[in-house]
Amino acid sequence: MGSTEDFLRLLNEQNTAIAAREELSTDIPPDLVREQREKERRERWGQLRAREHPSKRPRQARNVFGYVDPT
Repeated sequence: MGSTEDFLRLLNEQNTAIAAREELSTDIPPDLVREQREKERRERWGQLRAREHPSKRPRQARNVFGYVDPT
């Protein structure tokens, strides 16, 4: 099993590699049609991700056996 230092070194190497790839990928021009559609969705719905819905499950746990006297 590796030590914490080895794990952190590997993590930093991976983060550096990801950052380098991200730098190279910024040369791609933006997708204007996609950006326009996202803008229209934001204007229509207020956000792109699904909104939180109230849960249908009961908020308080129910006792299956009714009242149980602990004494």
